[in-house]
Amino acid sequence: MLPKSAVLSLTVTMHRSKTEAGLQRIARGVAARGDALPQTVDERQKVFRRVAMNALARREQSFHELQQKLIQQGASPDEARIVLERLVAENLQSDERFTEAMVRYQRQRNKGPLWIRRWLQEKGIHSDLIHEYLCEDDWLDQAKAIREQRFGIQQPSTPQEKARQMRFLAQRGFTAEQVRKVFR
Repeated sequence: MLPKSAVLSLTVTMHRSKTEAGLQRIARGVAARGDALPQTVDERQKVFRRVAMNALARREQSFHELQQKLIQQGASPDEARIVLERLVAENLQSDERFTEAMVRYQRQRNKGPLWIRRWLQEKGIHSDLIHEYLCEDDWLDQAKAIREQRFGIQQPSTPQEKARQMRFLAQRGFTAEQVRKVFR
């Protein structure tokens, strides 16, 4: 029987992300042999393109996210930029597509515009592009629906309960104006 610490260590190792392990194998070269990165520029770019394509096959990724992943796998910033610019030219990577998909996804997770804006900025999306996808007028309707889903249709009866519900919506990323309008 294994000691408890060994079991814990084994469990953590087993739950390591398959995609992370796969990306590392691809970046090293041939998966089974664990070769070092190729030395020629063309071969290195092919490996890094494959890493980027595998990441894009799972979900849309921002340029910045992919660049960070390639750098983690051993690409220089210039190599990563060159590979990603080719993917952009071939329309395989698009920050517009990424932003549209992620705004839709985060809205479905009941996140507000402030939360989504901050999250997209962390992913390296330009503020003009963020503004384009977040300028919709139905945020108030979504805030009302989220409040009703969580707390019911009836308006809060005490100031403490109202403050609690307002904090809930603010933590979800809705503006102070949107939160106030929900309770009018």
